[in-house]
Amino acid sequence: MGLVRTGAGDPSVGDDGRVRGVLEDELARLSGADAFTALGLAAGAPPHEVRASFLALVKRYHPTRYARRPRDVVRLANEVFFRLKAAYEAASEQSSEPAPAGRRRMNRRSERLEQISPPSRPKLDVDTALARRRRLRSYPVLPATGTPQTVETITPEEMAERVRRLEEERSARCEAAAGELRAGRLEKAREAFRALLAELPGDKRVRAYLHYTLGREHQAAGRDELARGEYERALALEPRFEPAQKSMAVLAGGADDNGREEERGGGLLSRWFRR
Repeated sequence: MGLVRTGAGDPSVGDDGRVRGVLEDELARLSGADAFTALGLAAGAPPHEVRASFLALVKRYHPTRYARRPRDVVRLANEVFFRLKAAYEAASEQSSEPAPAGRRRMNRRSERLEQISPPSRPKLDVDTALARRRRLRSYPVLPATGTPQTVETITPEEMAERVRRLEEERSARCEAAAGELRAGRLEKAREAFRALLAELPGDKRVRAYLHYTLGREHQAAGRDELARGEYERALALEPRFEPAQKSMAVLAGGADDNGREEERGGGLLSRWFRR
């Protein structure tokens, strides 16, 4: 049984009304289906088919494909994705693939041998054995002949100095990204904040700045609703994020963000970023 397709072609392509309808149809299908039917499979399908069907559906309905759509469309995409994930987990628990006949014979033979002559030492747990193999692979391989290699030793003071230098470098990169934002070079600022976020995924301030930059891009293109959504995400991470508060006020009052507010924005961004 193949994958269940709702709509023709890519469900994320088209106007908002078509995409919304496709997602609503898919959500209705998932609401009344069991785990295997939700993945477009027959009951009891083997694990490899369950995984393949889930990955194929995720490629079509992953929320990131709908990130620039209206909020209700994004919520529908998230709900569809969570339903598919729940169906995949349930189907994975129920799915079973019988072992080959040769493997079953070997298992029975091993059981008989252990009954006749039990092993003198317990078997290693699978996880323990895998962990041991990973440790062995991680050890450096030294040459069999030649000059012995020296291993670099780092004192705690040197390690602290390296960490301090790395933090200073990242702080300088953050300042540079904020400078691009103040200068109106939004694309360069966006890429700089994304590069920092890849290194510091838990940094709320960098993430807030990225959402703020995306909001500025949407606002410059006249997409006020999308801009407001990005500003709200920035404020959800940093409630006292003054640049996002000012931009929200500009949207609410209908003022021009390139006028007096922009002139004050440079100093405001600098002050808030150095906190």
